[in-house]
Order: sequence, then C-alpha cells, then structure tokens
Amino acid sequence: MTDYYENEIHKNTYHVLERDGVHGLKEYIADNLEKWKKVHVHIAVTGNSGAGKSSFINAMRGIYQSEKNVAKEGTTETTKDIVPYSHPDNESIHLWDLPGMGTMAMPAETYDGQIGFDKFDFFVIVCSN
Repeated sequence: MTDYYENEIHKNTYHVLERDGVHGLKEYIADNLEKWKKVHVHIAVTGNSGAGKSSFINAMRGIYQSEKNVAKEGTTETTKDIVPYSHPDNESIHLWDLPGMGTMAMPAETYDGQIGFDKFDFFVIVCSN
C-alpha cells in the first residue's frame, strides 16, 4: 500500500505541476496536506520482559496508569497478549504492546513466529540494564 500511495502522490504531483504550474501545485499540496493522517501505521514495541515497553507506550500516548485504555505496567511478564493501542491525537497510529521476549512463554528462538513481525511497519526495541 505504501508503494502505491507514494507512486500515486508523485504521479499526481508531477501532473498538477505540469498542468497548473507552481501556483496550482501549491494549492494541490494544501488540499492534500492532511491525507497522511489517514494512513494507518503499525508500530511494534518489543524487547525483553520488564524492560518498560508498556510504560513507553503510555508515555508516547500521554496516558497515565489511572486513565482508561492504559497499557498495564509491571516488572515481569505483565503483557501476555499482543495488544494494540491507538494514539489519542491520531487514531491511525497504532502502538502494539508485545509480550516480552526471552521468557518461558516467548523464547527468543520462536518469538518472530509467535508474534508475526510481518504485520508491523516499524519496531521500537526497548532495552534496560
């Protein structure tokens, strides 16, 4: 979908510039400036158990533990399932809280197969010492 979107944008931009000149292009860009907000982005937040993945998601969303739809925080294997959280300012941005890697339930050797990395656009790896 991203390749199509980018190619279509480039094609349309070139066509508008050729047909309407710089002033037409400026109007076209202004009309389409908000389209990026409708593109769904799936960001997986991964790392070892207890590293702070859920805390990171809550911080990115500006959500506190006392609020609704908060990622539950803990120190050991708190997140057992793959859970999506939308950003409050843009419902198209999805932060996925993944179970911690390297536990009995999620061994590093089989983590990718259990999670399915191919469904995400980006990864944030949370580490701690």
